[in-house]
Amino acid sequence: MAAYTFKRKAARVVVLDGQGRVLLLRARDPADPAKLPWWEIPGGGMEPDETSAEAARRELLEETGIVDVEIGPCVWVQHANFTFGGFAFDQDEWIHVAWSDGGDVRSTGH
Repeated sequence: MAAYTFKRKAARVVVLDGQGRVLLLRARDPADPAKLPWWEIPGGGMEPDETSAEAARRELLEETGIVDVEIGPCVWVQHANFTFGGFAFDQDEWIHVAWSDGGDVRSTGH
């Protein structure tokens, strides 16, 4: 059980390519090797001065290296509670849709 819960806002991105495929990232918890891996859309915490669209673009770059992308509107908002890296998170998430022609996905800072 985490001793502290981070309450934050986050932005996530449903990235679609020209063929309608969705980009999913295979994730693991580095603090809990017993936890099974899962698939998720890119995204993460918003900085205080960012809009959700700006955070979505930044997080997409950090997690995938994708720069050539059209960030579209927020298509839904959800609330999530989870643990990751030994910390508990309580966050509101703004999910944007985006379009990209694809390319090599590589982490640049995640």
